[in-house]
Amino acid sequence: MSTGDIDRYIDEDGSADKRKAAFLVAGLAGLGRIDQGDATRYSNDLSLGLGGSTRWTEAIDGAAGRGDKASVILLAGFGMQGASWERMTPRYLFHIVAALRRAGLEAEARMIAVEAVSRA
Repeated sequence: MSTGDIDRYIDEDGSADKRKAAFLVAGLAGLGRIDQGDATRYSNDLSLGLGGSTRWTEAIDGAAGRGDKASVILLAGFGMQGASWERMTPRYLFHIVAALRRAGLEAEARMIAVEAVSRA
């Protein structure tokens, strides 16, 4: 996806706090569809905190690095807990999608990324 397309999407996003755009960027970055420099720029521009780290992000990233699909799935479930999608953050979405992809669960990663954007 081109940065021009993403920029237009951000500009036209009428959701509260540009939440749809935030999830789009997080999902695309997690899927590796935009390069790291663009992901960092969008994260800074939209205050997404994609590069931030927590104990949970370290755990899911570590499981993905080991190829531990079961732990990635379990940790993704923990990261998605909440009464609604309003509880999901772009940072957690990014790590969930990236970890699923790295663990060989590309289809599941795409599905969650799309679901987040559509529900935002």
